[in-house]
Amino acid sequence: KFTPEKTSGFVELEFTFDSSALKGETIVVFEKLYEDKIEVAVHTDINDKDQSVYIPEIKTTATSQDDGTKSFLPVNTVVVSDKVEYKNLIKGQMYEMSGTLVNTKTKEIVAKASGCFVCESEDGFVTLDFEFDATGLKGKDVVAFEELYKLDKNGDRVKEVAEHADITDKGQT
Repeated sequence: KFTPEKTSGFVELEFTFDSSALKGETIVVFEKLYEDKIEVAVHTDINDKDQSVYIPEIKTTATSQDDGTKSFLPVNTVVVSDKVEYKNLIKGQMYEMSGTLVNTKTKEIVAKASGCFVCESEDGFVTLDFEFDATGLKGKDVVAFEELYKLDKNGDRVKEVAEHADITDKGQT
């Protein structure tokens, strides 16, 4: 409820909800304005991009860069390529994909990688390459965790918009 101070203006509405079940979806805000319990204005355009909120989703597949398999030799230079698929990003928006490769037993960070990109389509993928010394990892597993950040026009992080950090996910192990 509000009392207008001028004939034209705006009111901000804040919605609080759990969006975890909506990964990869788009939601649209509809508004209705009432005066004395009578509907006097409505805006319910399902195709209005300005009313839309995009909830991104990311998932990954990590493999050895050498042969595309899920294993590597414990040698001093290894590269694990992590193909990060994204869904429901904003076309033309600049993003940063940041990843951390973690030892599944000790939870220690093995390597980090990141890269920036301008989204060319709502759905697609980027690849992060983790280069590291694997000599101490014989018989151990590593898993990739990723965070997706929206960037401003200067390339600075605005906010995290998606993450994928499941230590039991075989796709990113």
